[in-house]
Amino acid sequence: MDALTEALYNIVNAWWAAFLETILYSIFGVLLLLNICIVKTRGRTSAMKPALIVQAAMFLVATIHLGSNLFEIYVGAAKNALLVMRITGTDMIFDGLSNGKAMQRSVLASILVQIAFVAQIWLGDGFMLFRLWKVWNSDKRVVIPHTVGFIADVAFGILALYQNAAALVDPEKETMGPNQIARAFALGDILYMPLIAVSLAVHISCSGVISSSITPLIGITFSIIITRMGLGISVEMYVKARRKESRHVSEAAGTTGITNDSSIVFAQVLAPHSIELSLTATA
Repeated sequence: MDALTEALYNIVNAWWAAFLETILYSIFGVLLLLNICIVKTRGRTSAMKPALIVQAAMFLVATIHLGSNLFEIYVGAAKNALLVMRITGTDMIFDGLSNGKAMQRSVLASILVQIAFVAQIWLGDGFMLFRLWKVWNSDKRVVIPHTVGFIADVAFGILALYQNAAALVDPEKETMGPNQIARAFALGDILYMPLIAVSLAVHISCSGVISSSITPLIGITFSIIITRMGLGISVEMYVKARRKESRHVSEAAGTTGITNDSSIVFAQVLAPHSIELSLTATA
């Protein structure tokens, strides 16, 4: 691939990287408006207010992520466009890139993209932990393991932001390993393995598209849960019905569960008179 073809390919590929994220972001926005209408129509504003606040925060994070990503793509596309002009002999001066201000803003946009990505994951995992806490009524056997995982998630997110700080200066450093391996196979010609070289090139091109799509996708998943809760089709309804049923069954059978609040009763313990009846029946 010559320099001109590569520059044109980079321009098209850069905007394609934001195409899927833009579609998912639009779906997220529609779901947010839908949830607001459902909550107001059903008069459950006070009960659903915390969930709507979290969803609005997720939408704000997704907006920052998409806006920063588009600006970063714009700067990269402008650089490749200048390269095409130099190759074709139609060079021109672009002050926004020549004075370095746009490059500094591009680095800032990369930082915002990374921060928004990690923040969206924290919001999604935090909401999942809150839902577990509500559904299982603070059952420690369920909540504590996921709390430990959430704390580890926060720690790894901070570590990832710290380690990616150097890579933010040059976006190619985010996939430095695959880039170097692909160049070794494609340019070095040490081993004739074109299939592996093409696979690595596809991986490098698609990894950015997939990672950018995760941020609005988390918000979409959260929005679907909020829609179900706003319509009254919630797990809590099943849990309440299950609790009433389990109480009636336990009273009739003479059993007591270790937890009466969870939807699943762990290791039911038989009452003393039930043990005597069972022993008499087996004898």
